[in-house]
Amino acid sequence: MNQDRLGAIVGIDGSPGSSSAMDWAVARIDRVGPIRPVYAWEYPAAVWLPAPFAATAVPPAEEMQAAAEEAALACTSTLTVPHHPTIVRRGEASTVLLDESRVAELLIVGTRGHGPIADALLGSVGRRCADKTTIPLVIVPHREAPPETPLPERIVVGVDGSDHSQAALRWAIQIAGPDDELVAVTAWTTPIPIGIDVPRFDVVALQAEAQNTVDQTADAACEDLGVDPGRVIRHVAEGDPRWVFKEMEKEAGLLVLGARGHKGLSHLVLGSTTTSLIHSPNCVVAVVP
Repeated sequence: MNQDRLGAIVGIDGSPGSSSAMDWAVARIDRVGPIRPVYAWEYPAAVWLPAPFAATAVPPAEEMQAAAEEAALACTSTLTVPHHPTIVRRGEASTVLLDESRVAELLIVGTRGHGPIADALLGSVGRRCADKTTIPLVIVPHREAPPETPLPERIVVGVDGSDHSQAALRWAIQIAGPDDELVAVTAWTTPIPIGIDVPRFDVVALQAEAQNTVDQTADAACEDLGVDPGRVIRHVAEGDPRWVFKEMEKEAGLLVLGARGHKGLSHLVLGSTTTSLIHSPNCVVAVVP
């Protein structure tokens, strides 16, 4: 870890999702490094509406700041590990988190925690962080209570041969505990033929190419980090990667994805597979730029 940088920024707001994010960070404090909680506050939108719809009584910024500091203290009062002083700032949450994370190694946020539908989706703050972060982002879905023995776990890494997926695997190797199971996964599909006179695709060759992709990526990552190549299990699956990884989430504690794949430029910001998976996570998901 870079000694000039913090370990992890954890977004807190009093919601169940942010509590789960903090629980995840605390359980892995030896890996994520020192924690810095960050609480952002804004005036409600009604303040800026024209009369007669505007809020009738607008507290001074000093009072809002004091109330936010009190709320942040309530979020961190039960922390059982040493941590950096909490940052409480006025501003849009994703902007504040991204700004504070410029001196960190990791950014951790929770999913929304307001009802069964919202809780299953990544909120706008998390999405904006995923789009713009320059460091790994961990998205933690809300759980009623952290598991009693959260470690070791199965870490699944999506691999497609792109630079983003190589970075994702290297990060996963570094964050993994010695007893965690690391699985690099490449998904492949048979191209849809277009036209009448189209030659048949060699399925065996396609599968072999996928196997070669995952093997080369895993070998290169292990060599870069000085790790035994046997540390990474290699797996090839047939199917749309969105469905392959959605299925693998059920048995995983952490799913690690690159921000973009080979076709990232065809999507607005994140790759299509990553975008799909972070919006309804069944396990903790990390996006590595």
